[in-house]
Amino acid sequence: MPDIFRFNKEMEQYIHTLPVEMQQKIRQSNAKIGCVEDLRQMVEQVQKSDEP
Repeated sequence: MPDIFRFNKEMEQYIHTLPVEMQQKIRQSNAKIGCVEDLRQMVEQVQKSDEP
């Protein structure tokens, strides 16, 4: 699970713009998230997996 407390300031700002449900999915994932671009890619993946 990503450690939200290790996110840099830019990453924290970005994740807080997301819906709470998306934040939870990201936090519960096993993805390695090291930068804002990783977060954006994760959001895209979650959105695609949520599509019918």
